[in-house]
Amino acid sequence: MNIHITRDGKQFGPYTLAEINDSLQAGSLRPEDLAWQDGMTDWAPLHTIAGVSLPRVAQRPPPPPPPAPAGPAVVPGVNAATSKAAIS
Repeated sequence: MNIHITRDGKQFGPYTLAEINDSLQAGSLRPEDLAWQDGMTDWAPLHTIAGVSLPRVAQRPPPPPPPAPAGPAVVPGVNAATSKAAIS
């Protein structure tokens, strides 16, 4: 079945379903473009048409965890008890 596309007031097509799916993968058509085919009463978003395959979007890896909070500085050979005594 032939599918017609409209975007920004301009019509394109007709396309076959295979051409639609190829064009979606290539990025020349967008899922939100309006589509119409025989039997439809009105235009509808392309992604709602039966048989349309949306392009796969590469997922980004999750962001790295935030750095650990900084604790008290550790000086070799000095422990908390001796450093407090030295301050008082």
